[in-house]
Amino acid sequence: MLIPPDSIIIGSKIDIDISDKVNRFAFYGKMIEDIKIAPDIKIYKNKQKEGKILRLEDDNKAIVIDLFKKDSNYHDFIGRSVYIKYSNVTGVIQKSFGTTGKLKVDFNENLRTLVIKHGEKEFTYAEFVVVLEYKKYVKLI
Repeated sequence: MLIPPDSIIIGSKIDIDISDKVNRFAFYGKMIEDIKIAPDIKIYKNKQKEGKILRLEDDNKAIVIDLFKKDSNYHDFIGRSVYIKYSNVTGVIQKSFGTTGKLKVDFNENLRTLVIKHGEKEFTYAEFVVVLEYKKYVKLI
């Protein structure tokens, strides 16, 4: 746990049902010793972007939009995996397409015939949500 200097720490185990007849555990305290953080420790934040399929180029190749804004640096994401929401269909970002943030993505299944059911709804490729999950480095103060 990273704690700023001169902080008071409060903790408790609150995942107990309040109707149970057990004691809850809680504590507090002040930090008394500063341990230097090693420079090789990196902290990351999980991020997620969602886009949609503009059109299909082939049965399993698609042009995806709205994953990035027009002026974003999306070149670091080429070769990364994406998936279609509510399914186990995955794909790989191949390259950019044009100058407006469009991307070419190769998927592992035929998207033309694919129908995804979620609850009572059925989605075809024009309604698929393409999800990119990644980790972003968080700078320490």
